[in-house]
Amino acid sequence: MAELVRYINESSIRPLIRTAIEHVEFEALHPFEDDNGRIGRMLITLMLWNLGALHQPNYFVSGYFEAHKDEYIERMRAVSATGDWTGRVVFFLRAMHAQATVNIQTADSIFRLHAEMRERFREVLNSQFHDQPLDFVFASPVFRNDPSLNDQEFHHRPLVLFRA
Repeated sequence: MAELVRYINESSIRPLIRTAIEHVEFEALHPFEDDNGRIGRMLITLMLWNLGALHQPNYFVSGYFEAHKDEYIERMRAVSATGDWTGRVVFFLRAMHAQATVNIQTADSIFRLHAEMRERFREVLNSQFHDQPLDFVFASPVFRNDPSLNDQEFHHRPLVLFRA
């Protein structure tokens, strides 16, 4: 781990390639089996942020890796088995590009929803202060992530917009 930390702090390789290397090395060295992948994927975002490739540490990366889990694991194993760093880095760069595209589409959808809701809030509230509650809702969303609720049950419960 000490060598990995030294590499992280001293390498001059470009941020995306450096992060691809750092990630596979972390996954190989990280001593815990439980949640190893999740922690490693969180570190990708933090490494890119630390290297200045991201302005904020809010880049969601797990989606692509989860959708291509077999290749994700195979590419990491190939580094140890055959030294195939190129295949691993190419896979990583492809993943970053594809996930960035999805993330941008998601952000665009949120911006469109905000614009649509701004009009609805203006109509319903009929107040010059209609933007304040809307901005609060978007800045402080409440998500229901309870696996015991299925879609049918969820639709019969009231939607919670504000935290208590």
